[in-house]
Amino acid sequence: MRRYATSKFRIGLLAACIAAVVFVATSSSSWAQNQGGAAAPAAGNQAPAPQKQGLMSLILSHPDFVSFTIAILSITGLTLIIQGFIKIRRGALIPNASTNHIRDLINRQKFKKLIDFTKTDPSFVSRALNPALKRAPSFSSTLTLFAL
Repeated sequence: MRRYATSKFRIGLLAACIAAVVFVATSSSSWAQNQGGAAAPAAGNQAPAPQKQGLMSLILSHPDFVSFTIAILSITGLTLIIQGFIKIRRGALIPNASTNHIRDLINRQKFKKLIDFTKTDPSFVSRALNPALKRAPSFSSTLTLFAL
């Protein structure tokens, strides 16, 4: 259930992003070379046309610190974005088991148990609800809040 929070998953996701970038870079440079084609010159004294280079071959032929820093930060950013989309979803933020248990405790008016449950439950809904329950002036006002 907590598989997405492990470092192994993050490292694997980073490796997959790097592999995708390398694959795209090598395939685009070979595609550009194939598209350039070697046209036979019409006259014997004409120089052949220069071949088109792919973006990665251009960057790798003139390496500098800024290019590699931008590439590394781009891959890292993409990895964090993908990881964020995986972690932030309805099932992770508001699990059905937690919300059903919270609704049950509210319906039975077991507010002390509700405060204890929201203190120990790791879900987002419990972490957001716990401070509100602790700051409520009385449990009757809390009951009317959840009855809406």
